Amino acid sequence: MDKHIFLLNDQTKYTGISNVTMDIYNSIDNATIISLIMNNKKSKNDFYGKSYYGLKFTNFQLWPINAYFQKYIYKNIYKEISLNNEYIVHYINMSIYPVIMDNSIITIHDLFAINQKYTKNSIYSTIIKRNLKKYKKFNYVHAVSNTVKKCCEYYGFDGRIFAIYPPVTQGIYKMNNKIELRKKYNIPIDKKVIINVSNNFPYKNTNLLKPIMEKLGNNYYLIHVGSDLNIGRTFKNINVRILNELYNLSDLALLPSSREGFGIPYVEAMTTGLPVVASNIAISREILGNAGILSEINVESFVRTIKDINYEEYTKRSLERSKIFDNHIFKSNIIKLYSQI
Repeated sequence: MDKHIFLLNDQTKYTGISNVTMDIYNSIDNATIISLIMNNKKSKNDFYGKSYYGLKFTNFQLWPINAYFQKYIYKNIYKEISLNNEYIVHYINMSIYPVIMDNSIITIHDLFAINQKYTKNSIYSTIIKRNLKKYKKFNYVHAVSNTVKKCCEYYGFDGRIFAIYPPVTQGIYKMNNKIELRKKYNIPIDKKVIINVSNNFPYKNTNLLKPIMEKLGNNYYLIHVGSDLNIGRTFKNINVRILNELYNLSDLALLPSSREGFGIPYVEAMTTGLPVVASNIAISREILGNAGILSEINVESFVRTIKDINYEEYTKRSLERSKIFDNHIFKSNIIKLYSQI
């Protein structure tokens, strides 16, 4: 790339948004990550690239002020960017206020935050709605899926919208030592192990997991990666190596979300050869294709679907489908996108 790419991020390491930031950074030669720290309780070590604090005060949290007045609080950063002769500013998250509009692009992961009921945070929703008015005028938009692209079109984005899937997380791959891994983590060898990777946002429907497991009975065992659900076994704050081993010791992935912008756990599960049971929603149908085992969003339907899985067939389908999320494909698509700006 002849132009210098500035990737503006505001999320901590290992979040989905920061992972996309690193995926892009690793795909091009001439790039700088700039992380804007809205939450002054976070450390610079929690962020990728060059990290800059907004206002700081030790006695109370200033993130709403930092987020709402970014144009003024981070003005020196934007001056630094504009000193370059040729550049592209890539805003990785819609919570970043777009100061530089020319030669710029926005990545849209989803548009849930427009509706306060999905965020439970009126301040954050207000900030997103304000920023949306600016981003809708952008000439270039990167959507993480065709489902998100359609949402952008619905909300009236003016620019060209490019749907480019994020690649599978680096370090996630199929292993062939399931028994050894189960012994390592003290997971029952004689049961069907179900893995769920998600946070506890309401639309993730983790409240369904306990009744599903109760109806499945003692032949099934649940692993949950996220906050504690008081059922099965919970893993929190783990690295990619452990996550990969947890996928590989499991028999299937259960992802009962009622909405997603992309859903990297779909791709991670398929890459490790797991059959994926998911809600019958637009994004599941798009990402999983014929590898998905889809269910209506209720306990009885999920239980029936899980009991009827043809493991051999859907392992093959998952591994085949996962190929479209290869990092080389992502890199090629990102370079093509930047060449048009």
